[in-house]
Amino acid sequence: MEALNRTVRQYFDQYRSLTPSQRMTFAVVPLLLLGAFGMLIYNGSSSSYVAVSSGRVFTTEELISAEQSLREAGLTNYRREGRKLLAPKSELSKYDAALFVDGQVSASWADDWERKFEKTNFLVGKDQLRTMREIALAKELRRIIRGIPEIEDASVVWTPSANRRWRRRKHAVTATVSIKPRKNHQVSAKLIR
Repeated sequence: MEALNRTVRQYFDQYRSLTPSQRMTFAVVPLLLLGAFGMLIYNGSSSSYVAVSSGRVFTTEELISAEQSLREAGLTNYRREGRKLLAPKSELSKYDAALFVDGQVSASWADDWERKFEKTNFLVGKDQLRTMREIALAKELRRIIRGIPEIEDASVVWTPSANRRWRRRKHAVTATVSIKPRKNHQVSAKLIR
């Protein structure tokens, strides 16, 4: 405690020995630096652009095709960051839905997202983790489907099948998807597929 008191005393003695302009500089410059760093941190954390397809890293061919699909859907307010596509946070479901409808989202998008989810939740039991993952995947798929202009609402229920053969270790997973089309809109056969 004595060392802290001695340090504070030395600081104030040094501060009193400064001229008034030096005191002002000594107080203002650190505050300006803290303010500048605070603004950088605030602007960096509140990005208005987020990665489409749950942060998927596209191959070069997929990236070209995905950009073409977005342009054809009239969605041009996106950015490229490496091999990821970033879209405005407020319109993310529209961008994901455009890629989903056009077939640009591969069947493995949920698998990639699922692996990412498993890495973050290691303190829960296997059954609880599976239930949480199914709920999260259903919510993500519902969000994407609701971004399709012809669809007003959607519901997704994941259903793992029973393991019938003793050698087979993987469970087949299916889902029941129910949609409610918007009034005066037709759901095309391509969209249903």
